[in-house]
Amino acid sequence: MAAMHPDQWWAALELRHNRCASIFSRGVLSGLNNLAVIGGDAAIVLKHHLKKGSIDRVLVTFPEPPAQHDHQGEGDHLLDAAFVASAHRLLKPGCGEFIIVTDNLPYAKVCAAATFAPAADGGKALFVDAGGRPFDGPGADGVNAGVPDGFEVGTQADGAKAGGSFFDRLWAHRSKSNRFFIQAKRL
Repeated sequence: MAAMHPDQWWAALELRHNRCASIFSRGVLSGLNNLAVIGGDAAIVLKHHLKKGSIDRVLVTFPEPPAQHDHQGEGDHLLDAAFVASAHRLLKPGCGEFIIVTDNLPYAKVCAAATFAPAADGGKALFVDAGGRPFDGPGADGVNAGVPDGFEVGTQADGAKAGGSFFDRLWAHRSKSNRFFIQAKRL
């Protein structure tokens, strides 16, 4: 994304050290000067280390879903109500975007339910759906088909092939291409 949008500042936040090194190396070798790489647990970093209302967009690409047998979202995973509240706190009021891209439809449904649920204190929802390409299926409220506008999987702004995400490179050999996304605007 940093290569596609050289006029914007980007921060990549990754838990696994080898992926941090890979992102950093690819950024340096590509000559990117608009990318910071942060190693750490996203739930902790978002909650405790970033300034309220300072972020334009939180983009979560291919998050680790709960255990495969748990598509109700009850397993341990990043995109729970606490993470959604942290993303809301960081995003600029009225214009901040929260986007999740995944290839896992059951998990997309869990993420959409968490994103558009009423606030934990019983108040109104923190986000409104801004996706525009609804996936037509049961229980898929807030889930969109494909990828968000401006999100070109594995492509740079000039149309040249970029590295894409770790998962795009992994799945390129398996012809896996279904994508789903949640695109929400902060209220």
